[in-house]
Amino acid sequence: VAVKDKERFQEEKKEVDTELEAEREKLKAANDRVKEIEGGLSKQKAEYNRIHEELNQTKEEFSAYERRDIKLREEIKHLKAQKKKLDTKIKTETKKEADAIAKGAEAEENIPGFEEQVQEYTDKKAEEDEKLEAIFEEMKGVTDKLRVDLEKKTQELAPVTQERAVFQANLDTAETEVKLLEDSTTRAKEQLASAEKELSSLDATQSSKRDELAACEDELAEAKQRIVDADNEEKQLSEQEGLLAKRNNELVGTLEEAKASLQSSGARSQAVAGILKAAKQGGELSKVGVLGRLGDLATISEEYDVAVSTACGSLDNIVVQTTAGAQKCLNFLRKHGLGRASFIPLDKMKKGAHDRAVETPEGAPRLFELISPRNHAVTPALFMAVGNTLVAPDLETASRWAYDYGKRWRVVTIDGKLIETAGTMSGGGKSVRRGGMRLANSRGVSTGASTDDISASDCKKLEEEVNNGQQLLQECRKRRRELIDEIRKLKKRVKTLTVKLPKLSMEIAGCDTTREELTKRLPELRSQCELSDEDADKVSELNKKVQKCKSDMASCAMLASKLEADVARLQKAILDAGGKKLKKQQKACENALAALNDTEKALRSAKVEVTSSQKAAAKALKAKDAALKDLEQSKAVLEERLTEFKSLESEAFDVMQAYEKAAEVEASKREELDSISKECEDLKQSQGKIKFVEIDLVGKVENLRKQIAECDKRSEHWQNEICKLRSDAEEDDEYDESDDEGEESSAEEKVSSQDSDTDMMEVDEASDSPETKEVQQGHSSLPTLPFASLEQYRTEDLKNDIGVLEDEHKSLAKNANMGAIAEYRKKEADYLARVTELDGVTEERNIARKAHEELRRLRLEKFMDGFGQITLKLKEMYQMITLGGDAELELVDSLDPFSEGIVFSVRPPKKSWKNIANLSGGEKTLSSLALVFALHHFKPTPLYVMDEIDAALDFKNVSIVANYIKERTKNAQFIIISLRNNMFELADRLVGIYKTNNCTKSVTIDPRAFGVASQQNGVTPRSQVPLGDKTNAESNYAGKPSIDRPSGVDQENFMSTS
Repeated sequence: VAVKDKERFQEEKKEVDTELEAEREKLKAANDRVKEIEGGLSKQKAEYNRIHEELNQTKEEFSAYERRDIKLREEIKHLKAQKKKLDTKIKTETKKEADAIAKGAEAEENIPGFEEQVQEYTDKKAEEDEKLEAIFEEMKGVTDKLRVDLEKKTQELAPVTQERAVFQANLDTAETEVKLLEDSTTRAKEQLASAEKELSSLDATQSSKRDELAACEDELAEAKQRIVDADNEEKQLSEQEGLLAKRNNELVGTLEEAKASLQSSGARSQAVAGILKAAKQGGELSKVGVLGRLGDLATISEEYDVAVSTACGSLDNIVVQTTAGAQKCLNFLRKHGLGRASFIPLDKMKKGAHDRAVETPEGAPRLFELISPRNHAVTPALFMAVGNTLVAPDLETASRWAYDYGKRWRVVTIDGKLIETAGTMSGGGKSVRRGGMRLANSRGVSTGASTDDISASDCKKLEEEVNNGQQLLQECRKRRRELIDEIRKLKKRVKTLTVKLPKLSMEIAGCDTTREELTKRLPELRSQCELSDEDADKVSELNKKVQKCKSDMASCAMLASKLEADVARLQKAILDAGGKKLKKQQKACENALAALNDTEKALRSAKVEVTSSQKAAAKALKAKDAALKDLEQSKAVLEERLTEFKSLESEAFDVMQAYEKAAEVEASKREELDSISKECEDLKQSQGKIKFVEIDLVGKVENLRKQIAECDKRSEHWQNEICKLRSDAEEDDEYDESDDEGEESSAEEKVSSQDSDTDMMEVDEASDSPETKEVQQGHSSLPTLPFASLEQYRTEDLKNDIGVLEDEHKSLAKNANMGAIAEYRKKEADYLARVTELDGVTEERNIARKAHEELRRLRLEKFMDGFGQITLKLKEMYQMITLGGDAELELVDSLDPFSEGIVFSVRPPKKSWKNIANLSGGEKTLSSLALVFALHHFKPTPLYVMDEIDAALDFKNVSIVANYIKERTKNAQFIIISLRNNMFELADRLVGIYKTNNCTKSVTIDPRAFGVASQQNGVTPRSQVPLGDKTNAESNYAGKPSIDRPSGVDQENFMSTS
């Protein structure tokens, strides 16, 4: 066997060496390619930097054109606005000129008419004056004295009035001249104050603009520098993030391996841990051949962890090479008081049993086939532990494989349910066994290959490292996101500042232009604010004249007032003497005089209008000519700016094309550089993978070398043992065959005794092996025992044991029960009958189970169908009742709806989703009614009784619910107990309950009949009784409609209120 293992290991080593050589060739090619790429990468980067610099220069040129473009656009915009204003002014002045000419023409047309009216009113006044004179002549005798006095006073008043008029005219003329002389200076002073105010604020404005410009320039420079710094920092963080993510993944993988190792070793007993610790190099059991714990000597996929941990109870057994080694381990346990442990000696394992072909039900996989041993020497031990156990995906499949075929099979499910060959089943509970065997990772390498010595403290340290790494990675990603947001905001701010700076420069330059204009204008305005010497002397003279006129006017006014009072008194006396006729005639004279004055005033106004219209037309014409001149100048400047703008656009277009071309070249170079860098990075990653594979292959080679060396040692050891046995056989020729047989039996008994102590020695299988049968049949060969096992036996002891066993055999032969075979056959028949009965019961159980599952399926289908309909109707009903809300029914466990129940969630209008337990009283009522209506829509009934469903609802919601119920009365009857008026209004019948004389009574009202009765002036039709009473002892149902009629009597529906 050792020679065959050596040959197999050598073949495997050759294959691994070939694979290792191929991987090294790949690694060499990758190294050469990386050197080649890194050699040309520096040139590529230099070329890219040059192109990037050219792109930045082109971008700066384009930015300068953009600034000029902004300036020209602002100037063009200003010129267009000025042109628009001038066009508006020309139109306005043209309209003013036309209006003035039209008014003048109209006034000239009205002048002849006014002149004719003046002549007419003059003649009429003369006629009225003659009539008045005639009346005065008639009254001459009565009023002569009064008239003489009046004439005298009038003659005295005439020169005074004339003198006052002269003084008034002189005063008005002087004041007008003073005002005309002072108006120009007043306007000049106002303009000077405005200009000085604007000039004084101009410095502050320009200073603030310059400060703002400097601040914007500093901010722009800082923003650009910050963008560069942030870009560099973001690139560094990106690289750091990649390294942290890679390191974190490695740490997570290491932690998972450590946890798997710790979990697999967590269930080890104190005895197992002590044996494994003593078996390490330098330990007390380091040379007795302890291979390790059976579960640690093989790996399995994580999918079957629960299955192997449940089906294999021997995973904690210790695998040793020889029985002697197991005996030493037992002595070690006794010595140190570590308890009990189970051992599996490989020299007692049946060879070749696991290589036999086995036909499984439906091609089911064997658990043994899913296990990958780390050392092929332990394969028989693994097969002894699991046997032909099958792995099923679920319990139904496991039951079919275990019972429905001719042979009973041991089956375990993935979730840990086990069916034994005897028919017993185990499983259930809240937890399952796992971690009994090491798990294989994604690369097929055992997770425990490098973590044999892992401890809980090491695992905790690894967890802390992983948490720290995760925290650093999160901080790095958070900082990178912050930098990206900051860069985006800074770029947006740079763009805004780039546009703002030219505008500020233009505004500052505009301040200089305005200051220059105001500075030139101020002396002129100051000179206009002061009167010339001649005008000042004239104003002084006019002021003196005004004062003199006012004093003369005052004295003349006093005298005139006195004379006017005397004249008015005499005129009144004359009028009183003349009576009504005189007053009437005087009124007619006054009317004629007023009409004459009005007409003369209109005539003078028309003449003034003609003059003013001519002046206004001339002024408008002059303003229009000036606006036309300014418009021509603006058009000329605008044409120049437009021409300059077009040339600027063409130049900027060329620069933009150059920029786009440079950007395309830069992008292509960047893509090329990125592709090369990515290729280099991929090659480096592949180098890492190849190195990792190389390390694995080197490890495999070293492992195979060790196994080959171990095979050589084993071969040499067994050769020595064979030589010793041959020499011992030659020395022991005096023993006959019977003695040899006794020695063999004694040795087997000794080994069996040791097997009973170690709990796991496979003596029965050894005794059933072909080698043992050959020994029992022909005694042509001896059992092969290791030299270490033979050392513990002595010939005298074995002979004594043989004698004792022969005595026991003779005593047993005398007392043997010869009827045991018949009894065994009877028991066997009974057993077979019971098995048949069990098979029948199992078949009936399977049929009942299928029927039960079918009923469960039908129940689930019908429930889910109804649940879906009720959920949809609930949404509809709640939205209808609340005018915009929403409701939802959800299963707590969608896989098993009947285990947990249903959650009723509601979203009232303009609110968030809530559980129904967290709603107010009214909201709960509306939700419950919606659910009730949805349930009855799914399964309607003919009669409904509702007790104060509207108690917690407001007027609006009561009306909504009442109207819905009214609509539903087409197909059902409703009896509702309510205290709300708007529920009464929609009822077909009203039943009131009250108490009088300690007796409960009721009154029934038909609202429609009651309304008809009131419309007929109180005459109630005999066929309808709108109001009726009854007591508990006596009812008046006879001849009256009943509210308790069944639904089949008629289609009328009822609502009851109490």
